[in-house]
Amino acid sequence: MENIDELYSALNMQQYGINSAILFKHSEMDKIIEEYESTDDLVWCNGRGKKFMFHFIKNKLKKEDKYFDSHTDEAFIGNQRWDNFCSDCILLSALGAHVYNNQIMLLHPQSYEENFINSPIRATDGMKPSLIEGIKILQ
Repeated sequence: MENIDELYSALNMQQYGINSAILFKHSEMDKIIEEYESTDDLVWCNGRGKKFMFHFIKNKLKKEDKYFDSHTDEAFIGNQRWDNFCSDCILLSALGAHVYNNQIMLLHPQSYEENFINSPIRATDGMKPSLIEGIKILQ
C-alpha cells in the first residue's frame, strides 16, 4: 500500500483566478492547515490576521500567474520565483480551506496530463499526480 504523504496531487487554483495547477505532497498541505488551526489569528501579518493574509497572497499570486503565463520558460523547479509561486499556491489553498471553508480542488491525473501537456516538464521535475481513494477530484 502506498503512503499517502508521499503521493502527489494536482492543485487546481482556478477558484482563485489562477490558471496554473500545482503539484504538491499531501504531507505539506496537512502541516500547513495544522499550523493555521493551531495558531492565533493575531500571529499572522503583523496582527492583521489570516483573512488579510489570504487576500494579500491571492493578489500576489494572480500577478505571478500572469507572469508565468508569459514566461513559461521560467516555470521550473529550482527557479526561486517559480518555487515561491508553487509554495504560495499551497499556502493560499490551505488558508482558503481554513478561513473560508473553501474546498481544496484537485485535478484528476488524466485531466492534468491532458490539460497541461504543453507545460514544461521541468516545472514539476517529471512528477505526476496520483489518484487517492476518498479524495474528491475534478475531471
